[in-house]
Amino acid sequence: MSVTLKDVARCAGVSVTAASFVLNGKKGLHVTEEKARAIEECARSLGYRPNISAQSLRGCERKLIGVLMSMSFGDPALLFCRLLQNKLRERGYVALFLYWSSYNEVSSCYQAVLDHHVDGIIAWENLTPELAGSLPQVLYHASPSLKYDTVSIDNRYMICTAVDKFLEAGRKRIAVVASKGSSCHQECREYLQQRGGSKPLHWDVSWSDFQHFLSECKLPRETFPDAIFVNNDVQAETLACYVRRRGWRVPEDVMLIGCNNILELLPEKPLPTFDLQHEWIADTLIKLLFRRIAQPNAKTIHKLVRPQYLPSINKAV
Repeated sequence: MSVTLKDVARCAGVSVTAASFVLNGKKGLHVTEEKARAIEECARSLGYRPNISAQSLRGCERKLIGVLMSMSFGDPALLFCRLLQNKLRERGYVALFLYWSSYNEVSSCYQAVLDHHVDGIIAWENLTPELAGSLPQVLYHASPSLKYDTVSIDNRYMICTAVDKFLEAGRKRIAVVASKGSSCHQECREYLQQRGGSKPLHWDVSWSDFQHFLSECKLPRETFPDAIFVNNDVQAETLACYVRRRGWRVPEDVMLIGCNNILELLPEKPLPTFDLQHEWIADTLIKLLFRRIAQPNAKTIHKLVRPQYLPSINKAV
């Protein structure tokens, strides 16, 4: 037999109304801190679980946040999702994750979270945020908007710093490996022109194209890049293994700089990399969302994350 709100109220020696206000996070009824702790303790000891459907019908918070993003593209994304999930759980909320593999599926993902009456949405790399309607929403990896709070990574700073490191080391054949939709390629080309360096090599490609180059031909040393920025730590380590198998040295012959720096991915320190500060990003997304939930008409905020360059060099795993 399931535990009811009446059971919790009886255990704590309070009214059902007081127990409801405390457990549903509602305001307007004064309950002392001592009584609130007693209610929460009774709920835990009895194994009380709120009726989410009933909460929705009554217009209460469901303690549910929708997290929408493109289909998970590797361990960094999964670890970042875990950060969001844990930090939402600390606030007493549950994350409802929805993924799309193509933009034809974005609308159905939004409809799914709206059908679940979530309290707010965190959307990652979405070009159509208006699908949320009036529901509170914060965007990650998005251009600043007048309507939505956003958190974005300062890609230009990261690319410029990487190029500066390459040029300081006297490198001439600078290349970039990143997804085709990434701004890294354009930022690198523009900054190299400003610095008077040569434009990036034909290696200015996505990781899948890069793998094709490596597997299809034995590229000669004189045309192989002597400096490569790889927008992913694991891929940078993979590339380092390839370089060493060719008998070349890292970083003496080929200088590599990665990105993401989620240390759980590797048992040792990575190649030189950029720390994107995932924990700070997750905290900021959640704070902005709950601020928007509490203050629907507040002025929009746009946060730009400046990645931190970490010069540690170690062998590939």
